[in-house]
Amino acid sequence: MKFSDQITWHEGGVIPNLLQEVQVPIMSNADCVEMFKDAGHTKLIKPTFLCAGYKSGGKDSCEGDSGGPLMVERDTGQWVLAGTVSHGIRCADPNFLPGVYMRIAAYRPWIDKIMKI
Repeated sequence: MKFSDQITWHEGGVIPNLLQEVQVPIMSNADCVEMFKDAGHTKLIKPTFLCAGYKSGGKDSCEGDSGGPLMVERDTGQWVLAGTVSHGIRCADPNFLPGVYMRIAAYRPWIDKIMKI
């Protein structure tokens, strides 16, 4: 299981003056689709997306976090951008759904081209 850092706050909570950070596990797209299905949502999780969060909920990105980083620490200790906040349902509610992120690896060729790497 990969854990990642996400900067966020809880829906309806006070907007903090300092950036917030939470660790959430990245899950397979198949597990993510199954969780949405079990909750009554027909959510298509494309290969260009990834999901992160707990089955018990409680930790997630929220409104205003879109485009924010989902970082993963490599075995070398280097942090890399794995995704950016895309969307979700009822952010950080207990016993609810994971957050959905844009999968950076899916866009890496385009990023490299634009950055002329």
